[in-house]
Amino acid sequence: MASLILLARVIHVVAGILWAGVIFVLINAVLPVGRQYATEGAERWTALIAGRVGPISGVAAVFTVLSGGYLMAVLHSNDGTWGGTVLKIGAAAAVVAFLIGVTIARPAGLKLAALAAQSADTEAHQQLTQLRRRVALSGRVVAALVAVAVLAMALFRYVDVLR
Repeated sequence: MASLILLARVIHVVAGILWAGVIFVLINAVLPVGRQYATEGAERWTALIAGRVGPISGVAAVFTVLSGGYLMAVLHSNDGTWGGTVLKIGAAAAVVAFLIGVTIARPAGLKLAALAAQSADTEAHQQLTQLRRRVALSGRVVAALVAVAVLAMALFRYVDVLR
């Protein structure tokens, strides 16, 4: 049992770092550069980068949520402390971030990449603008929720001590 918990914790931490890192870099570096230099062709490169790291982020998110769910069930299912509450809030934020990523950000990003590769008539330009906004907004929400989850995971052990 201890070995399984240790393995789950390692998977959770490594996958969580990868998921958070990819999301933060995409939202704060890659997408803004693509948007700023879109007229110079940077949007194509942005789509290529996002297309490469997006699936990596998705797999990392799945491993993070699954291993976190296991750890929560095994180690913290009956934790009624303030620290346990903080941990549950962080877990909820991670699950919501995952769901937004899967249901909103990923589909919009795939459509955006496909449209960006096509010719840009007026209708396509309007769709591109809407998709860019959807990707940016959903990405920011996911990044904020992942940040909440990361902070909760980092602080939950200390909440009861500081209280």
